Amino acid sequence: MGFKTYAPYSAPNKAERQESTDLKSTSRSLGFRLTGYKHVKEETGEVELVGKDITFAISEREVLVSHFKKYFSVSDKIRWDVVNEAISETEKLVQWYTCENTKFEMYSASLLFMWDAENPEPHARVRLIDMAHVIPITEGRDDNVIGGMKNLVEMLKEIAKLGMDSRVSVS
Repeated sequence: MGFKTYAPYSAPNKAERQESTDLKSTSRSLGFRLTGYKHVKEETGEVELVGKDITFAISEREVLVSHFKKYFSVSDKIRWDVVNEAISETEKLVQWYTCENTKFEMYSASLLFMWDAENPEPHARVRLIDMAHVIPITEGRDDNVIGGMKNLVEMLKEIAKLGMDSRVSVS
């Protein structure tokens, strides 16, 4: 999460590498990037792993949207109920981080999205994880991460709006 994913105290070579990754991905433009996901093909039960080798090269929003649609799908049908549950869960994190967090900022933390494709009930979970680079602040708030979270919510809402058109598929 964040438009900038390296801490101010990072070694110059680390900052350079992260800056390069941020520019090649959607981190710089959207404040977040997709690092990977699992997708279960219901008809075969085969688990498809989409990793950093593919996701770190995503630099266009439309391509990112297509990957999120795939993540939230079963048998090429998007689970709109799960998308809406993920929006709600992510909005709770944005609310907490915006209102309750006034003491620190984070660099390169992650949001973990989880849901069970076999469960007919929508039961999405979103957790803030990988908080290795946390810096105390004395004033203001962490707009680096907050901006990324808000952009993610907006993108998920755009995907959810597509659910009104039953002809929309994963591709």
